[in-house]
This record gives sequence, C-alpha cells and structure tokens, in this order.
Amino acid sequence: MKDGRRYSTVEVCEMFRVSRSTLFRWEREGMLGEVERGIDDDRKYSSENLKLLRNKKFSKQYKSQIVQSDKSKYNINHYKQNITNITQDMSVSKVLIGDITGLVELEDQQEPLKPKHAQHLLRFATNELEPKDEQFCRIIHLIATRFCSNDQGSK
Repeated sequence: MKDGRRYSTVEVCEMFRVSRSTLFRWEREGMLGEVERGIDDDRKYSSENLKLLRNKKFSKQYKSQIVQSDKSKYNINHYKQNITNITQDMSVSKVLIGDITGLVELEDQQEPLKPKHAQHLLRFATNELEPKDEQFCRIIHLIATRFCSNDQGSK
C-alpha cells in the first residue's frame, strides 16, 4: 500500500459499512484518534485511524454476535459461522489498511471468500498495488483459489 495514504469519508464508510453519521459520532467521541482535515476541510483518515476504527467496529460486532448466539439458545453452528465471518472481516480490513498479517490470516483460513471480500480485495489490489508486487499476486491467487473455484460468483 502507498505510504501516507489518506482515505476520504466515503471510502471509510464503504470499507467498514457504516453511515457517515456513525463515523462522525465515533470521531466526536474520540474513538478514531486525531483525524486530519484537508484544505477544503474534508476529513482525511490515516491508516492509524482505520486501525482504531477496525478495533471499535469488530469489538462491537463481536459483542453483538454473542448476544445473538445467546438468543438462539447457543446454536453452535450459527455461532461458529458468525465468528468465521467476523474473522474474515477483520483479516480483509487489515489487508485494506496495509497490514500484511491480514493476508497471511486469509491464506490460513479454510473458508471460501465471501463475494464482498473478494470484491474489496480485488479493488485494493488493482488500485493500490503494482502487478509485479508479491502482495498483488498473493491476493489474486487467494481470490482465484478461494472464491472463483468455489463457484460463489454465480450466487
């Protein structure tokens, strides 16, 4: 990923599937650290802001999944699927902010890639990386072997 990359409000909202108002509320509450402003006063989110957001979002989502699991009387399969989804969400988010450990985690997971994750990873690879980069090749290989080969594209 390019050093010093800054992300717009729209990009961050899309990346983490939150509304602008939620993102701005978390900023007011101090959960994202210091957010830079551009010349036109637009917010410019850094990788550090995204790391803090990832921790906030997924700790909240994890708690929500536990409550859901309690309501379904400890349906173990449902709980395992929720944990799998959250784990994959976290790993993809790490890749998108340039944390290579996310790619290693995705490579170690056995579950097929969700369509939304394949889309985010492909967009990241084509927009942020060069085709000659090892990380680019690993992402494309991951998509080819864990998404395309599982026939999820037709679902």
